[in-house]
Amino acid sequence: MEKYIYEILLFFILNIISIFIFIHLSPILDHAFGDFEEEDKNKNDLEIIINVSLHICILALLFILYYNFIEKLISTFNIRKYISNTILQGIIKRQSDLIIVFSLIELQINMKNKLKYLSDKHFIRS
Repeated sequence: MEKYIYEILLFFILNIISIFIFIHLSPILDHAFGDFEEEDKNKNDLEIIINVSLHICILALLFILYYNFIEKLISTFNIRKYISNTILQGIIKRQSDLIIVFSLIELQINMKNKLKYLSDKHFIRS
């Protein structure tokens, strides 16, 4: 029973760490690639596509760094013995993915605006 209490506690600690990191990091990354405003619609589409592609590559890199950070955190604090071979092991992985989707990708408002602009200009939609 004590092992499950540790797992649940670690589950909440991992959530808090992840949310804190991504809520603060996401807007910084989004603004690093610039706001997308009306005057940006006059830019070359290729320039916008390159900007969005770089933005997605940086997001993928952050995703990989996040998983490496979590693995090092688990091994440093010898947490693996509490989460191995249980149902919570899969839940911890899924909740990490869910946090990444909502806190890292959903907060990329400028990137979403650029993608919406590009998809509205697509020849199939025109």
